[in-house]
Amino acid sequence: MTQEHVSVVIPMYNAASYVGRCLESVLQQDYPAERIEIIVVDGASTDSSASVVQNFMKEHPRIRLLPNPMRLTNHGLNIGIRHAKGGVIVFLGCRGVLDSTFVTKCIENLRRVKEAAVVGGVVGMGFTSFTGKAIGLALSSPFGVGTARYRYATEPQLTDTVQFGAYRKEVLHEVGLVDEDMILADDDELNWRITKAGHKILMNPEIKFLYYPRHSVSALFTQYFGYGRGRATAVKKHPDKLSVKHIVPSAFALFLIVGFVFSLFVPYAWIPYVTILWLYLAAALLCSAKIAAREGWKLFPILPILFFVIHVSYGLGFLREYIGGHRPPSAVGPDQTGK
Repeated sequence: MTQEHVSVVIPMYNAASYVGRCLESVLQQDYPAERIEIIVVDGASTDSSASVVQNFMKEHPRIRLLPNPMRLTNHGLNIGIRHAKGGVIVFLGCRGVLDSTFVTKCIENLRRVKEAAVVGGVVGMGFTSFTGKAIGLALSSPFGVGTARYRYATEPQLTDTVQFGAYRKEVLHEVGLVDEDMILADDDELNWRITKAGHKILMNPEIKFLYYPRHSVSALFTQYFGYGRGRATAVKKHPDKLSVKHIVPSAFALFLIVGFVFSLFVPYAWIPYVTILWLYLAAALLCSAKIAAREGWKLFPILPILFFVIHVSYGLGFLREYIGGHRPPSAVGPDQTGK
C-alpha cells in the first residue's frame, strides 16, 4: 500500500483566496508525485477560483478541473469519487492546507490498522485575522465543539468521524457514496454509514493539516446553523445517531426562547432562567480566560460571544430542520459549498 494511488478530491466554490495555498500543500507532499492525482470540482465559481486552478494546471498536469452544476459540496465529492483513479480518496476543502507528510501518514495508518476504512488527523487552525484566530481557538476548545475530538485530541484513537479523511474507495462504493440530500454535515453522515457497516475510523494526531476558519461572526453563525440542519437531517435518516451532542445545543437554544417567554408571563420564572444564563456565562468566561491566558488577553472579550454563537446557531439549525421539516438543499451560496 506504500505505493497506493491516491486521489485528492477538492470541492470548490468562490475560493480564490484559499485554493492556491491548498493546491500548493498537495503538490508538496513527500509521497511519490506520480501516485497522487488532484481533482478540483468547481461549483460554477463567480470569482477567479477556476483561473487560479487553471494556472496550476499549466505546470501540473496531474490536476484536473471538473464542473459541478449543483455547486454543493456533496455533489462535488461524488463527482470527484466517480472520476478518481486512486484506491484511496482524500476529501479536502479549499480552506485546508496539508502538512507535507499528510498522504504518507494516511497510507501508513491504513496499512497498519487493517480494519480502518478511513483515517484522519486533528485540525490545526490557520489564522488570517484577529477574528479568524478567535474563531479558530473557539472551535479548538472542548467547550466550543463538545465531542468533536478531531479538533483537540492528542492520542491516536478510533472515532466516529474525522475531517478531511482518507477513504478506501471500495468502502465508499460499498456504502453508497455521499448522500446528496444532505445539508452540510455530509461527511459526518457518510462516516456514520461507514461505521454502521462495520468499518473503523482511525484518528491519529500525527496526520497533520491546517484549516482556515471563517473570519466573521456572521459567517460563523451561517456555517454552524447549516451544520445544525445537517446533523438534524442525518439524525432523521438514522435515529440511532441521536446523541447528547445534538440534544444539548438544541435544548439550550429552545430554553433561551421558551424561557424568555415564560419569564415575561409566569411569576418568578425569570429566576431559574437568569440563573442558568449566569451559569452558562460563568463557564464561557472561565474557558475564555484559559484560552486568553495562553493566546493573549485581547481575545478574552470576543471568545464568550463566539461560544454563544456556535452553540445557539447549531441548536437553532438543528431545531429548524428537525421540527420544521426537511427541505432538500439547492444550489445557493458559498456557505453551503466547500469546507
